Amino acid sequence: MSLVVYKLGGSLLDLPDLGQRLMRLWSERPEEERRLLIVGGGKFADVVREWDARFGLGDEDAHELAVMSLGLSESLIDRMIPRLVNVTDFQEALGLDEGETGLVSVADLLDDGEQRGALVPRSWEFTTDAISAWVASIVKADELILLKSTDCGEEPTIKGLQAEGKLDGEFWNCRQRDFRIDWINLRDEKMTAVRLRG
Repeated sequence: MSLVVYKLGGSLLDLPDLGQRLMRLWSERPEEERRLLIVGGGKFADVVREWDARFGLGDEDAHELAVMSLGLSESLIDRMIPRLVNVTDFQEALGLDEGETGLVSVADLLDDGEQRGALVPRSWEFTTDAISAWVASIVKADELILLKSTDCGEEPTIKGLQAEGKLDGEFWNCRQRDFRIDWINLRDEKMTAVRLRG
């Protein structure tokens, strides 16, 4: 019974048929798959970036506000997709039943991780991309699937994507164990998974 972490890019939140695309993608996956869904901040996080640039909030405060803004993205997805299970700590993440999809509250999961002694970076380099790799490592996921708005290009390497700014700087550091990483352009009707290399 596999456990797969899905990271939904915040830039996809403007897709009118986003819910249907996710449901179609999951219908093509193994029925018994357990899923954890982490949602990016998109335009909500961009507002915090603007505030940080304008008011000089600093890494810690900007990170805290950005994480808080994820609650809006998560609430939107919760209303869009039926039968999601709210996940607020790692025990709940690991306790999903076959075929269930857990919607991760990133703020709560980061708090739970810190209470368990995990080091949580507080900077713009620790975005939901890196958070998804961090979560996948802790729950010993079989796979991490990055749902994005663009193709990953001809050289699908993690370091190359980091250099292009398509993955954040902490992504590789947060991957503490081996698991498969796929990239899917969810805007493309084919939704073809591309395996990423190190």
